[in-house]
Amino acid sequence: MVLRRSLALRAAMAVFALIASCAVYNVAAPHCGIGQAVWLAAVTLSLMTLGMLAHERRQPAVLKIGPDGIVTLSHAGAVMLAGRIVGFSQWTGLLLVLAVVGRDEKGAIRPLLIPADSLPSDSFRELAVKARHGAR
Repeated sequence: MVLRRSLALRAAMAVFALIASCAVYNVAAPHCGIGQAVWLAAVTLSLMTLGMLAHERRQPAVLKIGPDGIVTLSHAGAVMLAGRIVGFSQWTGLLLVLAVVGRDEKGAIRPLLIPADSLPSDSFRELAVKARHGAR
């Protein structure tokens, strides 16, 4: 399954960055003055935007589900996460979080966040059902 970039997740991150920047301004303005507070808020917004873009680049582009587990691939085709689904959480029809035990030597459990708008609705429902059965 090819994953699209989630518009809802992008909007939530942008709103969070704006709220954090406004909070920095409101805290800094009485202490530093309006000019420095605006500068600090702009720096905060810039750093959070850079973090948001870095987060976007680290998201998988392709999701493959097989009988032995799940594999996520980057845009370049490199394996980002491979393992067995051991747990899941679903927030209505909007978000699915899978707990995946890696196939590496550590065997650490890693979360995989899948917003509903990153997949067609039929594929999202199918993935939710497979997660329920895979987590047993």
